[in-house]
Amino acid sequence: MESTTLKLITTANAAELLAVSETVAKKVLLRYGLHPVDYGPGRGRGLRWPYLGVLRVIEQMQTEVVCPGLLDFELGRGLRIFASGSHSRVGDY
Repeated sequence: MESTTLKLITTANAAELLAVSETVAKKVLLRYGLHPVDYGPGRGRGLRWPYLGVLRVIEQMQTEVVCPGLLDFELGRGLRIFASGSHSRVGDY
C-alpha cells in the first residue's frame, strides 16, 4: 500500500535542488504557483515546500527552456532568463 504522507522540504533543500540561493528559490517557486506550508517562527520551523511540487517546477522550467521560440520572463529584482532554442543565458539586467 502506498503512503499518503506528503513529503515536505525546507527552503534550503529546495534552493539546493534548484541550484540557487534561498531567496531566489522562494521567488521562483511562488512564481510557478507553488505555495509553502508555514510551521511558524522558531528553531526548526518555518517554510516547508512539497518535494514533488519542487520537482514539477524544475521539470516545467526545463520544458520551457527546450521549447522553440523566445521565452522572456522576470523572476523579480531585474533577474531575467532568456532562452532561444537550445541556447540560454541568465543575467542581471
